[in-house]
Amino acid sequence: MKPYKTIILILIIGALTSCVKQPEFIDLQNVRIRNIQDSSLNISLNYIAFNENSIKTKLVDSEVSVFYRNELIGIGRLDTMIPLPSRDTIKIPMTCELDIKRLSKFFPELLLGRTSEFTFEGTGQVKAWFGSTTIKFEDKAEIDIRKTIRNEINNIISNRDNFNIKEFRFKMGSLNGALAEVVVEWKSFLPFDYKLVKQDFRVGFKGNPRPSTSYKSESEILVKPNQVIPIPLQLTLGSLDKIIGSGLSMLFQQKVDVWIEGNVGLRIAGEYFEVPISAKKEVKASSLINQSN
Repeated sequence: MKPYKTIILILIIGALTSCVKQPEFIDLQNVRIRNIQDSSLNISLNYIAFNENSIKTKLVDSEVSVFYRNELIGIGRLDTMIPLPSRDTIKIPMTCELDIKRLSKFFPELLLGRTSEFTFEGTGQVKAWFGSTTIKFEDKAEIDIRKTIRNEINNIISNRDNFNIKEFRFKMGSLNGALAEVVVEWKSFLPFDYKLVKQDFRVGFKGNPRPSTSYKSESEILVKPNQVIPIPLQLTLGSLDKIIGSGLSMLFQQKVDVWIEGNVGLRIAGEYFEVPISAKKEVKASSLINQSN
């Protein structure tokens, strides 16, 4: 090919390519929570743009980044190619996956309002047979996320091994009753501060379904992220015959199972959460019998 023909061809291709106009972003609409799957909060949205091109074009790729407080918490990508009608308004449906772990440190402030503001930054690649261009946008949207966050906190605090009996020692006792020094542990799986505001426990022994004693407290305990909190308890147990229950089988056992059941109350950003707890621990039966003499 002669040089001047090559130059002409390059000029023609350049002119055609420059004719592919960038679609104009108009609005972000229908931003909604779909579900929580594994460790992702899935949201759907539509972004609206006007395609100024009078020729056939198609959106071959698009990506949306989601930010909260300037921190990237999720990304969405276009699932399939979308034909773009010429000189018309187009609606681009997208699904974004928000990382629950990244979002979790903001849970307390997300509980404060009915909706929370998120920032969306997107790009899209538009192609014609002779060239391409891009769509770019940045917009904000309010998401009604409070109920979803509350449910997720309930899942985190309820579906974990967060309560344990660390120590159970009989201090002294008689046929009328016994004293016990107990240390229970509360383990936090949340990445932010909150308070324990209620402990309501029932304490008993295996083989006797009736509790030997109970413990209630509304003192506040500050819990730091992912911290294990020891809670000391001074318990006055029931009389020895109630502890043993029917028969004297416990007298002949080397170890006895102590159980604690009840509820723990949490206060997070003004919201109250109640968690059922249950734990067991083996203690030496001789320690009870000896102390009762």
